[in-house]
Amino acid sequence: MNKNLALFYIFFVVTLSSCSFVDGEIKSFLKCGLAANQLGEHQAVEMISSKMKAYVNEEKIEGSARYVMELGQEVRDELDLYSKGLERQEYTLAKIYNSSKCLDMHEQEKIDMPFKYYLVYIFL
Repeated sequence: MNKNLALFYIFFVVTLSSCSFVDGEIKSFLKCGLAANQLGEHQAVEMISSKMKAYVNEEKIEGSARYVMELGQEVRDELDLYSKGLERQEYTLAKIYNSSKCLDMHEQEKIDMPFKYYLVYIFL
């Protein structure tokens, strides 16, 4: 596991709860952070991590390492990256990274993708 991603997950070991709305928000942070990390967008990872930390502190969220691991696994299962080829993995990650929710989180420019990406976009 990449050092940045490991730090991203470890930070939240002590700070999560199991409220379903909170679960959705935390999973969004994890999903965007995973996409940014896998695409090598380190500045975006830092921004997402910073915003997640602020969210956790603001909402006074508490939890366990096991809970974080379960949410992280749910995110990985939902993305199902390992059943896809490398090109499709990259396209899936770029679709997440370029989503409006993630763009708000990381405040970076969209990743430019080749025309072929837009042909398969709806199937990702």
